[in-house]
Amino acid sequence: MLESAPLLSEFSDWHAVLNRYLHVPVNPGESEDEWELRWTALDDDFGARAKPYDAAPITEWPDELRAEIESSWEAIFDPATWRPKLNLQATISELRTADVVRAVRIR
Repeated sequence: MLESAPLLSEFSDWHAVLNRYLHVPVNPGESEDEWELRWTALDDDFGARAKPYDAAPITEWPDELRAEIESSWEAIFDPATWRPKLNLQATISELRTADVVRAVRIR
């Protein structure tokens, strides 16, 4: 039996972290088009403020800017912000043979 729970996240949301942009979750009842408009406005605003730091590591960004982007990433781990029909990924620290109950070949 696994000693600790896996860390679950929505696969595509990781692009926000990998590409250093805001994660903007879909609001309940919000359509994809509505979300896209809201995301574009927030991304344009944040991108303009972050532009001077594009080449710098995020650890060298101003504290307020860094806190804003990092706090947006926290929603990646909140199941309430996940969209329907998503692709989840799990991260665990250790997987033992005894934890495996079956294997499926993917072709």
